[in-house]
Amino acid sequence: MEQIKAIVPEFIKGGIVPADILMDIMTAKSLTEMKADVKKAIKKQKEENG
Repeated sequence: MEQIKAIVPEFIKGGIVPADILMDIMTAKSLTEMKADVKKAIKKQKEENG
């Protein structure tokens, strides 16, 4: 989990993941919760991009 949290600033700089989802990732209490947040972000991005 710490490795994932370490790359979050790169996601912010690149605009890859919305800030609200990044905050969910940073505050996730478990890897399962973090995984769900990432999947939610990917799904949302796909819907927005058509």
